[in-house]
Parts: sequence; C-alpha cells; structure tokens
Amino acid sequence: MLELPLNIQTTRNTVFIFDGMATLQALNDSCFKTFNDLAEIIVKRLSRKLQNSDVDVVALVFDRYDVDLSIKTGERQCRGTNPESASTYQIIGNRPVPNYRQFLNGSGNKAALDDFVMRYVLEDALTSASSQLGDYNKVRW
Repeated sequence: MLELPLNIQTTRNTVFIFDGMATLQALNDSCFKTFNDLAEIIVKRLSRKLQNSDVDVVALVFDRYDVDLSIKTGERQCRGTNPESASTYQIIGNRPVPNYRQFLNGSGNKAALDDFVMRYVLEDALTSASSQLGDYNKVRW
C-alpha cells in the first residue's frame, strides 16, 4: 500500500465510491482515442466528485481478475463464454485504444486497464494534490 502525506480534517465522513469497472464500461468510446485520454476522463470524474462540498472522500474500486474460483468465472463457463480466449493488449498511455467493447471482453485486458487507470489516477494525485485536492492526511492505494 502506498501512503502519501496529506491532512484530512473534517467533521463529516461522506464517502463516494466509484465502481471502477462499471465506470469504465459506461464510457462512450467516442470520447477518447488513447489510454491516457481514457484515464484522464476518470481523473476528471473523481476530481469533480471530490470538489463537491458534500463529499469528503472519493474511492475508486475495481473488480479482481486473479481469482479462478469466482462467481463471475463460473457464470461465464456456464454460458460458454471464455474471456481468456480474447487476446491481451499491451496498454501504453499514448497508444490508441482498440475496439473498446471487444477490448473489454478479455479478463487480462480488464485487469491491465484497471491497473493502468489506478496508476494514472495515483500519479495525477501525487502531482496535483496540493493545487487541486487541498490538504489531506493520507491517500492509500
């Protein structure tokens, strides 16, 4: 877990939780061309929510794709779909996003995209914490 020095002082404890994969699947693929563009959309959504005066903490949570005995895996096997058969794409920030809906069919692609987006969000938080997000005690990833 990575911890950043910040200073949270609040009398409320209002948390907004983003379902990371649902957020990614809801994106309109005409709004981004590269993986950096895609991640920047997520950063802007998180920042907007955090700037809301009613929200103290914003959390971005993703599914896990490293558990073979998950309910999702079992259901996919029952339906006869095999997300592992989809080719895994190497995600690089300035690389164009391939057919987005087809890309999201593969568990490997989803896991790599989750990781890329989380690292992008964390890097953005590190570089702009003082100017955009104010003073906080800790950011955990």
